[in-house]
Amino acid sequence: MRKSLVLFVLSLSLLCSACKVSHEVAQARTESQTVNPSTPSVSVNKEQNVSADTVDKKVIAQNEIIDEPYQWVSYRGKANINLGGNPYSGNYFFVNRVDSIIYININVFGVEVARLVATPNEVIFVNKLSYEYYKGDYSFVERHLKIKADFYSLQAIFNGWEDQLQQYSNVKFSYQRCTLQDVNRLFFTHFDVDMEDGKHTAKLDVTNVRFNMPGPTGIKIPESFTPMK
Repeated sequence: MRKSLVLFVLSLSLLCSACKVSHEVAQARTESQTVNPSTPSVSVNKEQNVSADTVDKKVIAQNEIIDEPYQWVSYRGKANINLGGNPYSGNYFFVNRVDSIIYININVFGVEVARLVATPNEVIFVNKLSYEYYKGDYSFVERHLKIKADFYSLQAIFNGWEDQLQQYSNVKFSYQRCTLQDVNRLFFTHFDVDMEDGKHTAKLDVTNVRFNMPGPTGIKIPESFTPMK
């Protein structure tokens, strides 16, 4: 996998490395092709989802909005990423047990192509299309990004905790916030990440938001896969 695919923030760096391969696969496919039913996928109970797409327009009284901490959050969406003028895209599913574990699944046409699981001490990333994996600490990412990268920064990005992202003076984070009516909780339906040089950007849609409902966090490295260089 090319070093140029490692993006400027930990979460997006590993996300984009699979998105590039996903983009190449998408070009070779047609929408009429059938996804292999044996391919692993993440199932979601639609009845339990709180969809940001169905947010009611009516005004909710400020004192009714829930602002208490949550233990779990999960959502899915599409990521559109530009690396030096080269556009890539892929669908993703994000799960976070706060201060404990992060799970990111990346897929194209419903087929999982990569998975990331991160804890405060370790990152495991499996690229199913290049048959490669990484397992180790965050120094791997910091060497490429040349900025501080850790679990808590990754968590802050995907939860919209902008006060914890001020350390990144050369990266701009923008969140499109709204109130999810079904739970009366303020969250966001979209966020952008932009490098100061303007050459690297990421735009992520956010849908099917769920709070305090445990999600998948497992990952397995196939024996045939080789370590990423």
